[in-house]
Amino acid sequence: MNLVLLIPTFQRPSTLYWSLESVIRQRFPLQGFQKKIYIVNNDLNSSFSVNETVQKVLQNNPNHEFDHIEIIQGNPNLYLIHNWFDNLKKFTANGDIAIIHGDDDIMLPYTLFFRYKAALASDKFIFVANSMWSSHFIKSRNGIYIDLIKNPYQTGKSFEYNASNPKDLVDLPIPFISAYTYKVSNHFWALFQQVIDWCDEIPFEPKIRYPFVPYFIGLAAHNLNMLGISQQNIVIRGQLFDLRYLLPPKTVTEYANGGITLLTGLVILNNHTLKNDPDFELIRLNHRRTTLQYIFQSLFRRNGLTINDLKLLYEMSGAQFELKEFTIPVIIKNLRHLLDNLLFTLNIKKWISGFGKETSYEAFWTNWDKSNLLR
Repeated sequence: MNLVLLIPTFQRPSTLYWSLESVIRQRFPLQGFQKKIYIVNNDLNSSFSVNETVQKVLQNNPNHEFDHIEIIQGNPNLYLIHNWFDNLKKFTANGDIAIIHGDDDIMLPYTLFFRYKAALASDKFIFVANSMWSSHFIKSRNGIYIDLIKNPYQTGKSFEYNASNPKDLVDLPIPFISAYTYKVSNHFWALFQQVIDWCDEIPFEPKIRYPFVPYFIGLAAHNLNMLGISQQNIVIRGQLFDLRYLLPPKTVTEYANGGITLLTGLVILNNHTLKNDPDFELIRLNHRRTTLQYIFQSLFRRNGLTINDLKLLYEMSGAQFELKEFTIPVIIKNLRHLLDNLLFTLNIKKWISGFGKETSYEAFWTNWDKSNLLR
């Protein structure tokens, strides 16, 4: 049973550098299985920079323990989610353990081995674990700022996946693709197709339908009692900034419209499969409360939807809010999200308190490797 890791990347060679390093440096005390990495480049114009980045990482780590590393050119005619999972299907067989790892995320030491081992031992076929926020990348150079309050060199610990419950699904980052581990099987692919069918029932373009596919995969697995949960951190989530001097840090790309994305999530939570499942009442309630905080954003920036389209999306989601729900705290959160979105800014606190401590490439990986040696 092989371990297959897919790293999708799009115009982010500086973060891919760190992400791939964290994977290449993984250690495997147990041998006897193939370990493969596929970097899926979803931008035709970035082939040179992706190749250069991968070669540099390999030169830095000549004694890595992977059996196969390959760059795959994504199909520009396919939406990203299909590029990811079509390639995953192409390069895996039943019984393999598969992971999709973001090109701006850093894997904690030994995490890959323990995820593989724990997934093999479980009777589930989809698994989600926790993550931490503490790394900030700078677009203009290959730099990283880390939040030292959290331990960015945390050593992975052996763990097992437990059965999920509704509270877990509220507290864990289940929309986050890098938090997942998959045990490939016909059951897995049938569930994935069910999720795509759910999304395709939403009569809007792919950028509206598909952003929360990982989240829906987790919900569908829980619905079938096939979702394994671990509370341990497995990856450091990255955030990418472009430094500015007079305004708060600017995001490199527009981040997803929270209002539209959350409404789409509510549509799925209210679909024919999940609507009558009592386990989803708590999830639906929390999701609805969060959606209430993004109403202004969905009105002013509609991702190409007309007012009638937006009205249809609200009707499908069952999100019928009453005037009394718009309390002062809710209005303030709506205004803050709207301001963030309109100015393309992310968290003014980061401008005030800073990103954390800037760390050199050598210092970061020296500490990371020392953490590995603790095993």
